Amino acid sequence: MKKSIRGISLCMAIFSLAVFLLSQQTVEREYVQVLNIEMLVRVMKDGWPLAGLKKGDFTLLENGRKQDINGFVEVHRSIAPAETKEKPPAEQKQRPGRLFLLFFWISESSIKVDEALDYFFKDIYREGDRVILADQRRSLEVNDASERETRVTEFKAGVAALSRDARFAREKIKLEIESYLREYLDCLERKKFIPPCDTKRAFEVMLVKYTQLLKEYLLQNQKPNFERLEAMTQALEAIEADKWALVFFQHDLLPMFDVEKLKLENYYLELNLYINEIEKVNRDLLFPLAADRIADSLRTGFIQANTQFHLLLLDSRQAQVTMDSTSQFAVVNPFPVFSNWEETFRQITKATGGEIMDGNRMKEALAEVANREDVYYVLTYAPDQGKRRERRVDIRVKGAGVKVIHGRRVEMENLPHVRLARIETAPGKVRLELEDIYMIGQGEQRSGLVRVTLSAAREDEKPQVLAGDVEIATKGSVEIPIRDLEPGRY
Repeated sequence: MKKSIRGISLCMAIFSLAVFLLSQQTVEREYVQVLNIEMLVRVMKDGWPLAGLKKGDFTLLENGRKQDINGFVEVHRSIAPAETKEKPPAEQKQRPGRLFLLFFWISESSIKVDEALDYFFKDIYREGDRVILADQRRSLEVNDASERETRVTEFKAGVAALSRDARFAREKIKLEIESYLREYLDCLERKKFIPPCDTKRAFEVMLVKYTQLLKEYLLQNQKPNFERLEAMTQALEAIEADKWALVFFQHDLLPMFDVEKLKLENYYLELNLYINEIEKVNRDLLFPLAADRIADSLRTGFIQANTQFHLLLLDSRQAQVTMDSTSQFAVVNPFPVFSNWEETFRQITKATGGEIMDGNRMKEALAEVANREDVYYVLTYAPDQGKRRERRVDIRVKGAGVKVIHGRRVEMENLPHVRLARIETAPGKVRLELEDIYMIGQGEQRSGLVRVTLSAAREDEKPQVLAGDVEIATKGSVEIPIRDLEPGRY
């Protein structure tokens, strides 16, 4: 089990305590190892989270072997939770902290982030929220309302600079492609010379350079950095808050040979024999046959970090529009290119129960996300003990047409502990004071769940069981009734 977010975390401690109960009410403090693993599970039906399931609806398998589910809780949350007048004010004040990651993958200056940011800080943000604003290059954090205006202005300037640099990079690529074309056209002119220029060889050289240019662009800009994503999961998991990530994603634009225009200009370019090869190079970039799948460990990391991602897709405003081209025949134009980054965000969004939607109407999209209810379940179980640390978990749910989303691999590295801080005696009962209990719920309703086995024995006598595997909800103390136990040293 991992310590997860405040207000949503679940603790199931299985205690096997052999204690010496002293009439002087002294105690040796100790730590008890927690041997339970916590799993976050979402059950989807028709694209929406399914609520109201019971523990008996779930079956949990570890490495193919059925395990008992010893802890279960259903959690509801939304970015804009409905408030009721009947809710006690004290409980309203104790809502868990929140963190938002707003990620803008923007390639054009025509996409304005003002609308999204203005709406977010006006209608979603509230005092105490942490907000991380990020683009492809950097991120900055807004921790305090007083610094919001300065930080947002700084971020907008960074996005504008990034868009300008992207435009310059596109222009550079365009000029490179046009230089390849000019070399080929020079060869066409020299066909009339003696000896004539080898136009087939000139085209092959142009095609090799063109293909290499596109591949370098793809490698540098479109291939996901999985080490960076893994670091993101670890950072998110360490933060105790309700967490959401809003990803505004726009296809990059890349100057490429416009095959349709090449065909129109074929009388001059004499590319009839080669246009199919250029089209294939374009197609491999624009429409790849397969995208990288994120590893199970990374997928599990995002699920266990319990940060729900929403992907808001933006159109390319300049797609299929001729650039300020210096090409003689204007056959080099910008095209929106497929990105494996987009596919990765799609997979993360699905794995965290989020939504993929049209983000062009930013305010409407944000409003829909804010009011969307997230429902998930926290299950705990006691894993099989042994030297093997890697455990493959499968969770199944009764019912037709449901999709179960959960992490599949659990690496048990540092097992957490619950501290037994103090034992006190009183007539007819023993009181155990516990520390480091992970609690769930909100406000005054927060509590943890423990199982206690308590025994006592005189020296050289067989232990007497005072409580056998008793399940108790607690905020930090547990009282065990005792009967027929004679006074003395145990």
